[in-house]
Amino acid sequence: MDPEPNGPIKEQDILTKIRQLGPQQVAEVLDFIDFLAERKQKESPFVQITKGMSGHLSDLEDVRRRLSKIPGKMSETIRELRNERG
Repeated sequence: MDPEPNGPIKEQDILTKIRQLGPQQVAEVLDFIDFLAERKQKESPFVQITKGMSGHLSDLEDVRRRLSKIPGKMSETIRELRNERG
């Protein structure tokens, strides 16, 4: 019942596998799904922009323009990191 190695994953295949698990394992699967969703939301602005640019041929000026919209200042970030280290 495993999906093909490079084929699409079907919702029914996932449900079939989940039904074979015990309650504790289902809870772990749900926790992992939440973790993946949270990690996706925490991606840095740089990663988000570069993912959005995939397939585009951009020049350096376009990249700078897109990255300039990232909030905050590098000097503030460096200062905060130094303060955290003590």
